[in-house]
Parts: sequence; C-alpha cells; structure tokens
Amino acid sequence: MFEQVYLIRNMNVQPGEDVLELCVGCGANSLFAADVAARVTGVDVSPRALAFARFNEALGAGAVPLDLRAGSLFDPIHDGRAFDRILVNPPFEPVPPEASHPLHSNGGEDGLDVVRALLLDLPGHLAPGGHFQMITWSPGSADEALVTELCIAALPRHGIHLHRFDTKLLAPRLEVFAGEVGYDAWRERLASRGLTHLHFVFVHAAPAQTPTLETSYPEAEVATCHRIADTFLSTRHAGPAP
Repeated sequence: MFEQVYLIRNMNVQPGEDVLELCVGCGANSLFAADVAARVTGVDVSPRALAFARFNEALGAGAVPLDLRAGSLFDPIHDGRAFDRILVNPPFEPVPPEASHPLHSNGGEDGLDVVRALLLDLPGHLAPGGHFQMITWSPGSADEALVTELCIAALPRHGIHLHRFDTKLLAPRLEVFAGEVGYDAWRERLASRGLTHLHFVFVHAAPAQTPTLETSYPEAEVATCHRIADTFLSTRHAGPAP
C-alpha cells in the first residue's frame, strides 16, 4: 500500500541502528529496515499480523532476523533498550466508542487513541539522537492536523518535519457508522472540538537544538510512491498470462 511504500522510501535507516517498529503488521517495513540496520524489533498486538510478518520474512528475509514480539506498543520491551529509530503506521480510523471495528484500523473516538498511547511512552524508548517516524491519517481543522500538536508536546527536544499528502472532509468518513448506537452524540463531540477534516501525513521527529516545525508537500515523491503501489497491485491482480 502507499503507506508502506512511502515509509520504506523515506525512513532512511542507517547502518548500525537499533530499530523498533510498532504495529508491525505484515512486516514489510521492518524487512526493508533489516537490510540496513544492526537489529530490528517488531511489535504487534495481533497474532494474525505477527503470523503474516513471519511468513513474509520466510519469503524474503533481511540481512538481520526480525525480533517479533506479541503485545501492545511498548509493553513487550522489557529489557530497557532505547532505539535509534522508531517506526509506526498506527490504526487511525475514527470509531464510535460503542461500535465494533477491525483492530488493525480502530483508532478510537477521534482516530488518535493508539497515537496518544505510544507518544506517552515514546521519549523513554528513544536513544539520544533517536528518530521517530510515523505515517497516519489525523483529524484536525481545515488547516492543521491534530497529530502535529501531539507530537510537538511529546517530543519537546525534537524538530518536527511534517510531510502533508492529502486533506479530506471528516464527515463522509464518519457516515460509515450511521445507525450505530451513540452515532449522533459522537459526531457532535468531534464537531465541538473543531475536528472537521482528515489529514494524511508523515511525521519525522529528529533531535534539534532548537525545536521547529517544518511542513512540506512532497508531490513528486507522493506520485512516485502511488505509481509503485499501483504497479504492484495491478501485477498481483492481473493473474497468469493467457
């Protein structure tokens, strides 16, 4: 998917780094990181996701083996390690509290429950000079993604580079839950907080003497990543040649 292609092309893992990927999913990002890093740990709460990651590693392992761990976010990291680079593509779908929704995309009431939880413990797991990189959708106003504010607050000694890809109205995304218990009250709560739009962003937090926020719109890179993802998908679904 586009998210994986973009993260893989822009995570910029360096030789010798100790890398952690939260919400590892199918393991694609970690496998590419394992071609360069000294050590790569992947964490996911879903046994199904970890099974996919192990299967994909069996199909094409990186230069170092993945250390795959079951659990929620930082919970399986018991050894006090700090990481040079932490990657995540978290669940981000806004979901009413009373609704049932797939775990891999359920981001809670405003889509940021998982992000808030990981940001709470993130500083204690980043090594000095460590980088944090996340690709996600975030609610916000027409101009600002709420996740930006959360990252700035969590990482006051880091500069934030925000890559902005797309902005959509929030309302159509919420309408998929019409009819769920508490739907109207949920929409009113989000509106009362000024959350009217969804922003598709990549966040790169890097150590900085003077914390800053830099925003870019990498149109050429986005087009390249979409082209790579589309080519892969069309190849997968084309079937055997006649």
